[in-house]
Amino acid sequence: MVSLALSVAGPAAMAQVGYVYPAGCQQGATVTVILGGRGLLDLEQVAFSGTGLSARILGYEKPMSPEERMKLQDELAELRKPGAPSAPERIAELRKRLDMVQRNAVTPALQETVTLEVSATADAPIGARDLRILGRGGLSLPLVFMVGDQPEASFPAVTAITPRPPAGSARAVAAESAGVLAVTPPVVVNGQILPGESDRIRFAGKKGQRLIVAVHARALIPYLADAVPGWFQSTVSLLDAQGKELSYADDFRYKADPVLAYQLPADGDYTLVVRDTLYRGREDFVYRVAIGELPFVSGMFPLGGAPGKEMDFAMNGWNLPALVRHVRLPDERGVHPLDLPRCVAATGTVEVAVDDLPECGETASNDTTGKAQEISSPAVVNGRIEKAGDEDWFQFKAAAGAPLVVEVVARRLRSPLDGTLQVFGPAGGAVLAANDDDDDKADGLSTHHADPRLTFTPSADGIYRVRLADAQRRGGIDYAYRLRVSAPRPDFALRVVPSSVNLRAGGSAKVTVFALRRDGFAGKIALALRDSPGGFRLGAGEIPAGADKVELTLNASREVPAGVVALAIKGSAEIGGTGVSHGAVPADDRMQAFFYRHLVPARQWLVSVRKGGK
Repeated sequence: MVSLALSVAGPAAMAQVGYVYPAGCQQGATVTVILGGRGLLDLEQVAFSGTGLSARILGYEKPMSPEERMKLQDELAELRKPGAPSAPERIAELRKRLDMVQRNAVTPALQETVTLEVSATADAPIGARDLRILGRGGLSLPLVFMVGDQPEASFPAVTAITPRPPAGSARAVAAESAGVLAVTPPVVVNGQILPGESDRIRFAGKKGQRLIVAVHARALIPYLADAVPGWFQSTVSLLDAQGKELSYADDFRYKADPVLAYQLPADGDYTLVVRDTLYRGREDFVYRVAIGELPFVSGMFPLGGAPGKEMDFAMNGWNLPALVRHVRLPDERGVHPLDLPRCVAATGTVEVAVDDLPECGETASNDTTGKAQEISSPAVVNGRIEKAGDEDWFQFKAAAGAPLVVEVVARRLRSPLDGTLQVFGPAGGAVLAANDDDDDKADGLSTHHADPRLTFTPSADGIYRVRLADAQRRGGIDYAYRLRVSAPRPDFALRVVPSSVNLRAGGSAKVTVFALRRDGFAGKIALALRDSPGGFRLGAGEIPAGADKVELTLNASREVPAGVVALAIKGSAEIGGTGVSHGAVPADDRMQAFFYRHLVPARQWLVSVRKGGK
């Protein structure tokens, strides 16, 4: 990343950005964007991950302070005293300003705003970016900013200083009923929801159109620290010209952001209503909703394959080609975004698992213990729970005393399957081990970890059976899974927190590196900077054996120039006599609903270096 010039007048608090609105733009467009937060004064730069985006700072505003409010109240009192000079216009202005302050419930963390002009090049890559701001206090934590290829429209921005009519007043009711945005699909609409309010979006439709309405709300701000359940829980309703509700959605399967798929019954005008399910709202209840005959992927099969393999994938959903042909998988193990044609991925990213274990497909007739499909460990089975109440059985030979891992990967790859596993022994078929949900700390955006995993050690040589089913007894074409049966494969993943680090040249900053250990790996992990520019050093770089995290100091020499630079950490360990290395994924420790904490991944680990001061 190109370094950004930074001039520092003195120490200042780190800027905190609570929302960006609109939270995206179309390729080739220039839009006015509002950032809401705290500590935004003296903003100098805006940093985006990736390429094709740039920003120009237009202005800064904040609501009236208590001192300013008291000064206006004193002035109004003086003008109202008997014998004071007549000043009806000034009195009206003061009353209006004070009335607005009393009416607007200002959230301290969102009280300041910065206005930007954001431009996207015509070839700016589509997808989610990190947006950070750089000010006197350094670099903020990131927020999501989207780039799309559809036209966009937006409701007027609402900030802490936006005038609002009294709740329940005739003027407020009139403003709500008049707040209809007319659009022409395909389109992405940007909006904010305030307490008790809803947004109405009107468009003309044709009979037979296969309409997709896909909302991004939690996808933009995954966790709110001071709200329950911890995010903006959006809902969407489709109304006909007479106001009759035709369809409604408040989620998409296990995801909080709703998707509505509906075939229009007639030509005419239709209205979408977007609101919060609990009628909450605030400036940071921001959403983007895609509307039109857009491609939408509800599921795919298989969910992965071998490294470097060229594969065909069957896609399920609306407005899709039936098959994506000849896609070459990455060479590295792990979960990767699938390189799909642009139109297929228009409403979300599709990911696949890549693994170097032998793979096979599930047979359709393995739905009872007597018809268990024979597999050989190690193996990865690609299968489906094809209908409600279905269950899949597998059997394999195992040796006494040799531990085995049985694991399902499904929900982590967008499958709706809520898997459950049982392992049965050879003598009498007793249940030896069972699991429903296993937490995966690497999946920081999930609050329900629905993929099961278990480890067991056979007590005798023989044939062992595995039963895989959906915990809710559901099923269907999208209920795909990857079942792994193998000896433990000890390994680890790393997260470095925070994703934005601020320090002075010649100084240091604290960072924490988390070790997400897998399949029993408990060894030490050596940490080092990877391909970093000169002048940076990582102190005491090791996660001790058995430890899950370590706090380190990142040091910058006095010669390091002021600016922003992208760094990376790698971790190395010896596992089974073989050296293994992994990069640390940048992340932030986010709070959900006053209590829960999650490691939310970011796209870059950025360090802001300042010169001078204390």
